[in-house]
Amino acid sequence: MLDKIKMKEYNNLVENISQIVVSAQSNIAKTINKTMVFTYWNIGKYIVEFEQGGEKRAKYGTELLKKIAIDLTSNIGKGFSWRNLYNMKRFYIEFPILQTLSAKLEIEKLQTVSAKSEDEILAKSIDKLNWSHFVRLLGVKDNDERNFYIIETAQNRWSERELDR
Repeated sequence: MLDKIKMKEYNNLVENISQIVVSAQSNIAKTINKTMVFTYWNIGKYIVEFEQGGEKRAKYGTELLKKIAIDLTSNIGKGFSWRNLYNMKRFYIEFPILQTLSAKLEIEKLQTVSAKSEDEILAKSIDKLNWSHFVRLLGVKDNDERNFYIIETAQNRWSERELDR
């Protein structure tokens, strides 16, 4: 068995390893979440661009989404139902901020300090939300109200249920 001195060192070793693993797991989850959100936004972008074909409004109805859902489910597997694809399309349309936020931050020198800090807070907050948060926020039509909920959800670490309330 380990003597008392070695036991303390051993406990520190186990604690340090545990902290590294927990931190890595957290980082992996954040990376997966960001990738999923970005991927779903881009899927919505591709669908909207295909539907519109350079026009201001789409010519197609929901039949396109149903066909895409069948084909993607066949090719990739679960997660691409008509409803989910519809939400991805709405996500792209309702959250243009994901596309324009980085551009806004590029010209931040021209903005006031308060506007700059609001954009920075919003950008950092968006990074903390998952797909389920965004799906719930699709129902919020007012951009200022939506941004409020994005920031509050991120700062307070609201679950989807808490956001619903």
